[in-house]
Amino acid sequence: MKKIIALSLFVVVCSLFVAPIMVNAIDANTFGGDLVTQVGKQATGGQTTVSLTTIIGNIIKVVVSLLGLIAVVLIIIGGFQWMTSGGEEEKITKAKQLMINGIIGLVIIVLAYAIATFIIDKLVTVSTTSQS
Repeated sequence: MKKIIALSLFVVVCSLFVAPIMVNAIDANTFGGDLVTQVGKQATGGQTTVSLTTIIGNIIKVVVSLLGLIAVVLIIIGGFQWMTSGGEEEKITKAKQLMINGIIGLVIIVLAYAIATFIIDKLVTVSTTSQS
């Protein structure tokens, strides 16, 4: 019974985090402008250009968002396990370790995003100055 409650709580928490991501997954700026205009140009044979760095940047943002979501969920699950441990040292130790692993993962994800953003910005700067 506890596993069913924990699983349903996990699903509810995940859906609360994932739903806003899914709603905002495709906004007007995802493809470099107004989505309706882009679709209209494609339907009429007009050419739209999206740079490779923009596509890679968008992919990195989505992947990092999902990984960050997983890390936050791990921290929440660790806290839930700690609160429901009933004072058992073994369960508390496992919960603390899960929370520590989630925090370490979150730090790694933030650093990876910072590095990727820096590299993409430099690539965009180099490609725009070399085309001028």
